Amino acid sequence: MTLKSGSYSAQQMLSSGSTTFNLPAGALPAGSDTLTATYSPDASSSGIYAAASQTVTVTVTGVGTATATMSVTPSTQTVTNKQAASLTVSLSSSSGQPIPTGSVTLANATYNITQVLTGGIATFTIPPGTLSAGANTLAISYSGDATYGVGTGSTVVTVSQVALSAPAPSSVSPGGNVTTTMTLSAASTYAGTMNLACKLTASPSGAQSLPTCSLSPTSITIASGGNATSILTIQTTGGNAALLPPLGQKIRWLGGGSSALAAILLFGIPAKRRRRMAGFVLLLVIAAIGAIGCGGGGTQASSPPSGPPYLVLQQQLRALIPSQ
Repeated sequence: MTLKSGSYSAQQMLSSGSTTFNLPAGALPAGSDTLTATYSPDASSSGIYAAASQTVTVTVTGVGTATATMSVTPSTQTVTNKQAASLTVSLSSSSGQPIPTGSVTLANATYNITQVLTGGIATFTIPPGTLSAGANTLAISYSGDATYGVGTGSTVVTVSQVALSAPAPSSVSPGGNVTTTMTLSAASTYAGTMNLACKLTASPSGAQSLPTCSLSPTSITIASGGNATSILTIQTTGGNAALLPPLGQKIRWLGGGSSALAAILLFGIPAKRRRRMAGFVLLLVIAAIGAIGCGGGGTQASSPPSGPPYLVLQQQLRALIPSQ
């Protein structure tokens, strides 16, 4: 069997009456191309079959040279082997350029799927159990179109024994609190009890009246392939208004020992009044320490640093320790 189109020509032997031609990229020019397939019988079949030919027309779209910006956004970075993994690939252009068209392919060592862009966006859903345990690097390939050249990207989705998800908490007024429900999902290979803790791990430079967080319950039991929930509460103080950061950026779930730090600051108070008030604040701190101690959590007061007088209360939190 011979296949020809313009300057392209290839010949292959038939196997069980058929053959497949794979044309390399660039083999045909952009535009409408006519491919002609010609069959020539060999010596053993020339007395039975006559020569034959057939044509087909294909359209080749040229790839442009402009660069489209690719964004890959997984719905979550961690799933279990019982959960699907979803991600969105978005291609955008600079002002005045057309929206990218064409297709996007997602692949790793064991999975490959292609989606056609709609409005510059393609959404992928990877079935549960498709990805292997641990970190999976997913390669993204953009086909390009008449305006834009090909592009690539990647993202990592981790398959874990336990996956955590929670909606980002909304903003809250000073002195108020906000809650969000976090859900822990177990893989088919995990079952047990987990002790939970939360911690504020970062804040803007010079920030005052930092929020605190708590979980209820602080211990949950998850069945194999099941789910459990805990309510995260974030409490603010009456300082400056603050917008809580999204989960995963400033609030971190811990796998080891941790502590939360709260500070009482005495600023803008004249020296004489400050000396008189220091004793009163100290009594409040001691009372707070006693109250927390009754709740079962160990506490200690740190030494005041140099500079403006202030007192510090430090509360040790229990670690997140899975047990099976």
